[in-house]
Amino acid sequence: MKHILYFAGYRMVVMRWESNAFTGIAEFEPDDKGFTAFENLLSREIKAPVKLLVDIIEEDFRLDKTPRLYGKDRAAIQKRIINKYFRQYPHTHLQVQTREKTGRRDDIVLISALTNAKLFQPWVDLLHKHKVALQGIYSLPLVGEALLKPLNAAHRDALVISQQIPGNLRQSFYAKGKLKLSRLAPGGDDSVSHYEVMRDETERTIRYLENQHYVDNNRKLNVYVIAPSSEHQQLNNILISDTRKQYHIIDKDHLAFELGIKSPTTNRYSNWLFAHLLLAEKYRKPHYGTHQDKRYFYHEQARRGIYATAAITLLVASVWSLSMLLDSYLLSNERKKMADETTKYNRLYDDIVKGISDLNLNVNNVRDAVDTAETLQEKYNTSPLEFMQTISRGLDQHPQIAIKKIRWLSTQDSGHSFGETKKPLDKRMLRAIQMGRKTLSYEKVLVEALVTDYNGNPRIAVERVNEFIDDLKAQQKADTIDVVKLPFDVDPASRMVGQGLDTSGRRKNTDAQFAFVMVKEQEI
Repeated sequence: MKHILYFAGYRMVVMRWESNAFTGIAEFEPDDKGFTAFENLLSREIKAPVKLLVDIIEEDFRLDKTPRLYGKDRAAIQKRIINKYFRQYPHTHLQVQTREKTGRRDDIVLISALTNAKLFQPWVDLLHKHKVALQGIYSLPLVGEALLKPLNAAHRDALVISQQIPGNLRQSFYAKGKLKLSRLAPGGDDSVSHYEVMRDETERTIRYLENQHYVDNNRKLNVYVIAPSSEHQQLNNILISDTRKQYHIIDKDHLAFELGIKSPTTNRYSNWLFAHLLLAEKYRKPHYGTHQDKRYFYHEQARRGIYATAAITLLVASVWSLSMLLDSYLLSNERKKMADETTKYNRLYDDIVKGISDLNLNVNNVRDAVDTAETLQEKYNTSPLEFMQTISRGLDQHPQIAIKKIRWLSTQDSGHSFGETKKPLDKRMLRAIQMGRKTLSYEKVLVEALVTDYNGNPRIAVERVNEFIDDLKAQQKADTIDVVKLPFDVDPASRMVGQGLDTSGRRKNTDAQFAFVMVKEQEI
């Protein structure tokens, strides 16, 4: 339920609004009994912010022009022009309506003020006493601008006449949808004199508009009279259109239906219509109201802001918590998956370690071998890897062969030898080398080994050496493989030529030792 306060200079009227319909009205006289009843209503029923709609004779309107400025300069010139007309009044309002079409194209502004705030101040004080938030004070003639669209008068000059309380007629002149002038004219005491007074006051207002050049004498002024259907016959008999004006008698209840008011208004007056227009424009800025008048409304806004911030914080925290729970669930599943993977690879690692543990490898020796291979690769841009792989595969197939010593060399010196038989060069290659067009690089490895299991039979030892060398040749990882020493070699002509071999001339090899050289030749 919403409440709107309507003040016409004497008594306070409270209208109740619910489900797009007015559901009740309460009137309070400006005396002790009325103030007490108003306080009871405030404490019992009104909790939400309220709007105060004023329709008093002590509201003055002025039109003026200001230069087109922006920012602080705009605010300063507007303050100056307000002080020009209404310096002593705290309840003022300035509305920029349009711009001049020629010259400096100044802003045309409407300045208005409530010149007797003492009329409604006791009611505002009671609102403050009960901490009821006053959203603002609104001018009925200015709210009436929203009435022009349903009257089809938004783009024309229009004089709108309505009656909100007995004995007064509100006459507001609008040009192209903007208020230019509004006055409260007296009404008659009875129905007959009321219509005659309306006619006479309307004529007076039209003459004033013509004298002030608000209207064009060459065009008819549209006059809209809002009244209940029961009065239309009398109004049509008294209000006669002519060359200066065109009367439009508007049915109050039909207009209420056009505005969307579900329930018909309960009396002949039109204050309901303007109250509905004010409620319909939810975000309309107040026309009047000092900071002191609206202090509890500011408190209400701050309270709502805190609640909204708390709600948003709670929502964000909830979303974040859900996100964290989801991440936790996903991480838990990922951790389980990683644990399974770790178990799997640990098992594979254990199997591999178990498989290589029989080789009786020394970790330090393995590390030294890796470091040596990296050093060779860096210095010679090559390494004995392929030779080592060939020999390793040969040893896999012949477990009776054991390696004692390996020497590896990368050189461009064709004369260097480990005792192997030199491969002769053809004449074309020899000529190209001599002329410097080609260079040969030799990668050599000298391997000293022995046969560990041959049952003391030299023939078996020699056969196993030959089988081992044949398998190495089958892998084709070297250009030549040349045996430079056989076990149990008793040939007097046999000797070892090269570095690192036993050349003492012993004729008997009791350990079944042998040696061979692997050579790989390439052009660079």
